[in-house]
Amino acid sequence: MTHPAMESLSPYDWILRFVRGDQPPWQSDSAFLPRLLQCAQTQRAHVLLMSQLLAQGEKVGLPGAVTRQLTARLHQEFALEMLRQEEVKRVVAALENAQLPFLLFKGTPLAYTLYHDACLRDRSDTDLLFDSREAAESAWQVLQGLGYERMNTAGGALVSFQFPCVLRNGRVTEMLDVHWETSNAAQLRPLAFPELWAGAINVPALGPAANSPCHEHALLLACLHRLAHVKDGEENKLIWLYDIVLLLQSLDAEAWQRFLACAREKGVAGACFDGVERALDTFGAGQAGAPRLADLRRLASLPGQQVDIHATLLQRDIAQLKATAGMQRLQLLREYLFPPVAYMQARYQPRWSWLLPCYYARRIARGIGRRLRAHRGGAR
Repeated sequence: MTHPAMESLSPYDWILRFVRGDQPPWQSDSAFLPRLLQCAQTQRAHVLLMSQLLAQGEKVGLPGAVTRQLTARLHQEFALEMLRQEEVKRVVAALENAQLPFLLFKGTPLAYTLYHDACLRDRSDTDLLFDSREAAESAWQVLQGLGYERMNTAGGALVSFQFPCVLRNGRVTEMLDVHWETSNAAQLRPLAFPELWAGAINVPALGPAANSPCHEHALLLACLHRLAHVKDGEENKLIWLYDIVLLLQSLDAEAWQRFLACAREKGVAGACFDGVERALDTFGAGQAGAPRLADLRRLASLPGQQVDIHATLLQRDIAQLKATAGMQRLQLLREYLFPPVAYMQARYQPRWSWLLPCYYARRIARGIGRRLRAHRGGAR
C-alpha cells in the first residue's frame, strides 16, 4: 500500500526523488505511468527514465505489466535511434565529401560520447556548426541534395545565426539545425569555431569525419545554453542538467583545470557555476562534485565573471540592441520588425500582395504586446 505522503507527490517530484536515489514507491493508480512519462517527456528525459526504472524495477516495485510496457517502448526507442544514427552518418559522409569542415554539437554528440546508449539522450534535432555563414549555405546545397527541406524562418543577418531543415521522406524524420555561431545571443557565444575545432574530439559511431567540441568546451556550452532558455522558463530541463552532470564526471583533473581556465578567460564562470550548481542539486553532487563546485564558486566571485540573464523577450531584445553599435543597430531593429517578404508570404499566405503591409503591422503589434505583457507579469 502506497504511503499517503507519497500519493501526494506530483510526477515531477516523484522523478526528482527517483533520480536522486530516494526510490519512492510505485503508485498503484493506472494513470500514474502515463502522467509520469508525459512529465518526463516535457523534460526530454522519458527514455532515460524508462531505462532507469527497468534497471531498478524490483526496488521501486514495478508491476509486471508496467515492466513489459516499458520494455516494449524502450525497444522502439532503440530501433528509432539506429535509424537516426544511419541518417546522421549519411549527412556526415556527404559533408566530408564536399570538404566542408563542421562540428556536431549539443545533444547528438553527447548522446554518443557520454551515454551508455545514445537513445537515452532524447533530442529533437541534430546541431551542425560551420565556421561562417557562407560555409553553412554551401552545406545547405549538400543537404538539399540529400532530400532536406529548408524551413521558413524570419532569418536576418544580425537576428539569427542558424537555420533549420528537415528530412520528411526518409526512413526516419530528421531535423537539422545548421549554425555558424553557437548561439544567437552575443554574450552566450564566447567560443568561436576555430577554438572549438582546435580542441575537437572524434565521435567514431557517427563516422570518421564526425567531430564535436571536447568535453570541457561542451560543458561550458551546456551551461550557457541554459541561459538562452530562461525567457521560456525552460532552463532547468532535466536532460540538460543531466548532460552537465555527465560532462562534469567525464573530466579528469587536467581537463577540469582547462575548463576553469577557459571559463575565466571568457568571463562566464558565473554562468558555469549556476549550471553546475543546479545540476548537482538536482542529481546529487557525487564524490567529486562538491570540490569542483567550490572551484567554480571562487571563480564566479571574481569581477567580470557574470553573464546577464534575460528573463523576458523584451529584456533580450533590448540587450541585443544595446550590444550592437552604429548602423548595425538600425539594421538589427529593421530585421526584428520587418522580416523578408518571402518569409511573410510563406507565413501568412496573403490572398493579395498589397495586403502585406497589414500583416507586417499586425505582426509588429502582436509581438510588442506579447513582450510587454510578459515583461509586466514577470512571465518567462
